[in-house]
Amino acid sequence: MNYAIAYVVYNPTVEQIERINEISFGHPVYVYDNSETISELPYNKDIVLVRNGRNDGIAVGLNILLETASGDGRSHIITMDQDSLIDDHFIKKLISLAGVDDREIIVAPMHHTGDITYDKDLVGKSSQKLYVLTTMTSGNLLNVQFAIDVGKFEEKYFIDYVDHEFCLRANRKGYKVVISKDLKMEHSLGHSEQKFSLLSLEFVPTFHAPVRRIYMTRNRSDVWRKYFAIYPRWVLRDFMRFNKELLGIVVFEDNKLIKVYSIVAGFYLFIMNRWGKAELRYLVNGAKK
Repeated sequence: MNYAIAYVVYNPTVEQIERINEISFGHPVYVYDNSETISELPYNKDIVLVRNGRNDGIAVGLNILLETASGDGRSHIITMDQDSLIDDHFIKKLISLAGVDDREIIVAPMHHTGDITYDKDLVGKSSQKLYVLTTMTSGNLLNVQFAIDVGKFEEKYFIDYVDHEFCLRANRKGYKVVISKDLKMEHSLGHSEQKFSLLSLEFVPTFHAPVRRIYMTRNRSDVWRKYFAIYPRWVLRDFMRFNKELLGIVVFEDNKLIKVYSIVAGFYLFIMNRWGKAELRYLVNGAKK
């Protein structure tokens, strides 16, 4: 298979760049670096690096890496974020799963995140696979030409819900999003560290920064609007997840007022049809951290 591992990063740590460099010694690697400053540790010279000195958001980065892969004649990319860990065994196992079904646009691992159950989003299954409506971006084997046919990733979102919107759109066009039962990947959402219980409900607070709450609220609102008529159960489940997140913020997280304000700001931006990077005037009292 003619593949490449595609990272979209933002202010990566020295350790994260070292891991990317290490992977590049055995596999072709593309990196889209959204950092405004240049890290002291350089990337391996064999890495295909795109860096503009500004933060363009994850969707722009993914789309440019898709176009780069297509221009290089690659059939697939493995989409990665800087936090996730992979090794040679994971990569070889993942690429071995491609090509079984000619409508599979994504083959993903089981992401272990603490509180997401993929069975709720099932549209089908086999002995080794789950066919789902959505999955997260990291660790996915993505068919390059199928992704271009779907329309690539939604750049107006900047960050958050880019993966879910893409997967829903792909399903709508008849492509399949597949999770392998044999492949697992640990993934953290925000700074989730422990579970709490309240009124028989279990909470795993993510402690996302207020600015992330702006993007999450604005973008998920657009996903609800676009897909409620097509996938009402998915949208209703995400709406219930939003309410549970809001309750978790109020009860368990710090900076409650700022985060609630950020959620209101996200709804406002959605209603006003304002997209891309959030304007600084919405990031008050430390919300831009």
